[in-house]
Amino acid sequence: MSKPKWLKTSYLKAKLAQSVCRRFPAKGSSSTNRVLITSTDGLGDTFLRLSLVLDVCNQYGFDNVWVLTKGHSKLIYEKLGVQTILYSDRMRTSVSKRLGLLKKIDLIDFHSLYCFEFIRNEDLAEIIKCPVKIGFNNPYIPLHDTMVDQVVDNPGYVGDALANMQTQLNLSTTTPLMDNQLTFSKQLFDCHRPNAAPADSLRVLFAVGAADKARMMRISNITKLLSNALEAFPDIKIELIGSGERDEHYANQIMEDLKSTQLSSRISQWSIIETVEQVKTTDIVVGFDSGIYNLAFTLKKPTLCLAAENQRVLHQVSWVQVAVGTDIEFGIADSYGCTRTNSISEQDFTKQLDELVLLATSNNQQAAAKHSDL
Repeated sequence: MSKPKWLKTSYLKAKLAQSVCRRFPAKGSSSTNRVLITSTDGLGDTFLRLSLVLDVCNQYGFDNVWVLTKGHSKLIYEKLGVQTILYSDRMRTSVSKRLGLLKKIDLIDFHSLYCFEFIRNEDLAEIIKCPVKIGFNNPYIPLHDTMVDQVVDNPGYVGDALANMQTQLNLSTTTPLMDNQLTFSKQLFDCHRPNAAPADSLRVLFAVGAADKARMMRISNITKLLSNALEAFPDIKIELIGSGERDEHYANQIMEDLKSTQLSSRISQWSIIETVEQVKTTDIVVGFDSGIYNLAFTLKKPTLCLAAENQRVLHQVSWVQVAVGTDIEFGIADSYGCTRTNSISEQDFTKQLDELVLLATSNNQQAAAKHSDL
């Protein structure tokens, strides 16, 4: 039996750090127009809110906006010219690191704090002193709603939450939400199709990872799904992408089981910037509820999501297919997946991939026709 939350060491350390930081003698008032945006959650959430962050930068000037974010997202923001302050999980549980972060924030002298996390678990809003604080409501921790001056409704789906925040901020320039096509076309270098993927084949990136194992799928199941797909679509080339030891182990098992010339692994071969470029130039993206899935959605790539339970990011658009299981699990039990992902059928997977193959083929034909007219 696991410990109650309030007895866990990390929870107690976080409580102590927060208690000490409440006594930090911050300025609390500012005549500047500087804005601090907190974006301390996942990489996928960064891609979803990116256009809104850039709108804030355009409104107040890039010199007056900072984003508090983790290392994986920091590179994305900085590539786009956005100033950042590095955040880590240790800044939640370590008194010295939390105080250090608070001092750094206080020195910049912010006027406004915009908390852009969709589920605001971090309680920095309580200890950052500035005249204006705006953030999404937290249905799980209502106390956090009292830490901001203006509470913005998050009804569940991320697109609705972002639209509500966009309205609340009353920005003079607004770009389409959750659309990064133009942003990354302007800011990132073009990336050519790898030699391993001939121009007459469709290139599919399969993002094998997710934030936790429960969002993934049993290795026996994903191997079976991919085996059927490779047989049904002999002209596709699938590249397994991800990073870290867990993704590498998962991909190696798939590669070992399938031994297909249509399949290759590029685990840990690309930086986050290179990954964005590769997703931008691929034909189809397949994956679990992950950062790459949300990136592909914002780039309007034909995308198949093998969905777990997270309804807030199940995007209902023409270029996204969502495979949802029957809740009747099959396959060889291991440490990966949940009832929902481990019950996605081969038939549904192949049918939805077929629709994306048709869409990707049409996209390529239109692009070729447009290029020939130039």
